[in-house]
Amino acid sequence: MGHSSRIIYIDILRSLCILLLLTYHSFAIYTGGWIKPDNVPDIPLYGWIGKLSYSFMLPMWVFISGHIWGHQVYTTKKVITLKGLIIKKLKKLIIPTFVFGILYILAFGSILELIKPIGLFLFFCGEGHLWFLPMLFWVFVFSYFLIRIPLPEHILFPIVVIISICSWNLPSLGIGNGIYYLMFFYFGLITAKNNCMSIRLINLVVFLISFILLFIILNPILDNVWHSDRYSRPIFQILIHLIPLPYQFVGIMFFYGLALRFEKYFQDNSIITFIAGYSFGIYINDSVKITEVVET
Repeated sequence: MGHSSRIIYIDILRSLCILLLLTYHSFAIYTGGWIKPDNVPDIPLYGWIGKLSYSFMLPMWVFISGHIWGHQVYTTKKVITLKGLIIKKLKKLIIPTFVFGILYILAFGSILELIKPIGLFLFFCGEGHLWFLPMLFWVFVFSYFLIRIPLPEHILFPIVVIISICSWNLPSLGIGNGIYYLMFFYFGLITAKNNCMSIRLINLVVFLISFILLFIILNPILDNVWHSDRYSRPIFQILIHLIPLPYQFVGIMFFYGLALRFEKYFQDNSIITFIAGYSFGIYINDSVKITEVVET
């Protein structure tokens, strides 16, 4: 065992993520995410707050996982084999999908659904919010091969983005979702590989204003696509993936830069460490520590 230390700006990002998650669920009934009770009035401002908090939240989770994995691959030179990666992720992601999936069915559905082929298929895709785990499993597997492609990142990254936005977001055992979220994971991996600490020098106000403007302009367009039936399914899939990309990436960069900018103020901060350590768990893989341990 070698020396290990926490990545403070990752702890800050995880803490910010949990605040976004709490905010979104507080206003989910106004965004259409949850069913709104009949006696609750429509409040447009609450809808905007809910959508704003959700706008880049999930991509940022995947970005964090990619960034941490990038540290393990490029900073600590961790040896990762395909067999070792698959076994590790099966234990950390797929087994919890099945275990908690059974509990989810017992709480909210009927165990008899597993007798039906479609019910069993959906179970393997991840019940409810557990879809995130099979998706993350495939993102790691795809990334194992991705980092071995002998192309420069400025060429490979646009290719990954194009493949991602053209993927059909179907419940295909997590594969479709994995293809889509791969671009955010790879983006995190690139920032770790290239040590993009210079982002702290960029004017974060510019990032924030850009994000708000992009969100105000593009989110209504995205809503219109979601509620329209004039698009064929392939075009619909491409549009719902393509339209939010600008504010998703700008939002990630803003929070990433914010965490880097304020990292020095949270050294040895037990509150941030506590919040980060007990937020998301398996939803953000891997460890939030930089270690010298080599795994074969």
